[in-house]
Amino acid sequence: MNDPTYLARNTHGWSVKDWEKGVDIERMRRYRMERVQKQLRACDLAGIILFGGVNVRYATGTRFAQIFNLHSPFRCAWVLAEGKISMFDWERLFDEEDKPDMIGEVHDAIVFTYFPAGDRAGEFADNWAAEMAAMIERDGGGSNRIAIDICEPIAMLALMKHGIEIVSGEEVVEHACAIKNPDEITLMIQSITIAEAGLARVRENLRPGITEIELWAELHHENIRNGGEWVEYHLAGSGGRTNPWGQECSDRMIWAGEFFAIDTGMIGLWGYGADMSRTFHCKPGKPTDEQKRLYRTA
Repeated sequence: MNDPTYLARNTHGWSVKDWEKGVDIERMRRYRMERVQKQLRACDLAGIILFGGVNVRYATGTRFAQIFNLHSPFRCAWVLAEGKISMFDWERLFDEEDKPDMIGEVHDAIVFTYFPAGDRAGEFADNWAAEMAAMIERDGGGSNRIAIDICEPIAMLALMKHGIEIVSGEEVVEHACAIKNPDEITLMIQSITIAEAGLARVRENLRPGITEIELWAELHHENIRNGGEWVEYHLAGSGGRTNPWGQECSDRMIWAGEFFAIDTGMIGLWGYGADMSRTFHCKPGKPTDEQKRLYRTA
């Protein structure tokens, strides 16, 4: 197997654009929103407030500063059991030409986390809760029972002061995204293709003297350049660091005759994951009988 791209054969190509046949992005967005709304109705909920970047991505088909939002969330979506979505975001991110059809209103986000808000966090949380409570009263059809996925306690407590009943939103989203449509399956194949190409790149660049982190970066490079989003962990190791499994890669140099093992943990195209593990032997030389036994056992 001298061809470095052999892992990525028989695939659907490298990228998906809105105008390509085979994947209808707007159809996929509508499907995912309707899946969330179906679960909301099944749980007798007026709506759900989504802060989690992955959940907002799923329900709205939009993304912005996802990693930043993991530690200082500011954008959220208010998804009704029926009707269009309201976004709390930076209004300048959307204009009428590129805004997804399922998004109705876009409000400037009120940022209440302590990092940007400081000692005014409580005040900002109260302002956000008052605005959200008014929207829930307006849109909830007489119900004040909603779900929230991830939220700062200061904001959740402020919302409860308005008499809003809150349940966990993770169950809603997990059940919604459990069933994929054909567009999603195609995009999942795309992400797996990119992961396999990244692994081929890792294998091609495996040589004595390269460090674990340098080699892991080849996977990240391939993912990002093909439209992927991030890698969730730097899980890779060589030699004795392959056991116990699960260590993040270091600046250790890899030497001839050693194994290099990697887990992709990759969030690829349109947010679809590709999680697989591979182990390669660093040339020159051939694996020993003991290495072959260990490989088979693993």
